[in-house]
Amino acid sequence: MVEALRVPREADLRGLCDQLRFEGIAYRVYEAGGAQCLAVQDPADGPRVQALWARGEARPGRPAAAPVPGAALWPAGLGIGFLAALRGAPVTVALGLCALLSYPFLDLSEGGLTPWLQCLLIVPVTPHDAFISYPSLEASLAAGHLWRLWTPAFVHFSVLHLVFNGLWLWEFGRRIEGAEGSLRMLELFLFVAPCAAVLQYGVGEHPLFGGLSGVVYGLLAYLMVQQRLRPRPAYRLPPALPGLLLVLLALLATGVTEPFGLAIANGAHFGGLAAGALWGLLRVVLPGPPRRTPSGV
Repeated sequence: MVEALRVPREADLRGLCDQLRFEGIAYRVYEAGGAQCLAVQDPADGPRVQALWARGEARPGRPAAAPVPGAALWPAGLGIGFLAALRGAPVTVALGLCALLSYPFLDLSEGGLTPWLQCLLIVPVTPHDAFISYPSLEASLAAGHLWRLWTPAFVHFSVLHLVFNGLWLWEFGRRIEGAEGSLRMLELFLFVAPCAAVLQYGVGEHPLFGGLSGVVYGLLAYLMVQQRLRPRPAYRLPPALPGLLLVLLALLATGVTEPFGLAIANGAHFGGLAAGALWGLLRVVLPGPPRRTPSGV
């Protein structure tokens, strides 16, 4: 962390901290030498912090918050700030909770298909000993099972799979929801999830697949396109992060995990990535009605 601002101990930094959280800038506030210090993770964010402070983000009329013992060791964004972030991203939280609450009812350890798993798969599956049978996607949709275009996103077959997707959903989803609102995040999910599921169904060998990773790659692509064409601080990702996830996508597509018995839904990943990029482009070309944004953005 690099110190970006040092102000008197009685100064009120809450307004500034609210804005930094909204913009996705990692920071930490601590006391040193009788003054309050605000440090940022990325040195490039220092001028932004100083500019916000100079513009009056401190809200000087409010009493200063009491210092928190050991605040310098407390990770940025946890505690009260984390709870505020949860309230600010209800759609992202709801999607994560749907996946989390579904997980205990998706057990495949005995080789069977639980009723809840049957409801979430892209098409209904009937087990026959070591084999399965299932109708076509067209027949399933004609029968009125439209929800199956979205529900595979909530299917996870391991804790690691669930945790990995949940963390990236939170990291990307809260940025979009905080900057453009819950409706934008919801419509992005409604567009990306079916694209990922349908492509995986088309290129996969069977309908026993699922996970939020297709949606996660869609959110990543949306952020990349938006930041490229319509930059905003909240969408600025660490430079190496998109490259790392795209390299991981390419590596998994080679089938490197298959010898270890780990099948990857590569179609869902690529489908989500393409859908997110397309939606990000459409939001630039056809932005729709203007949305209210917090002051200072």
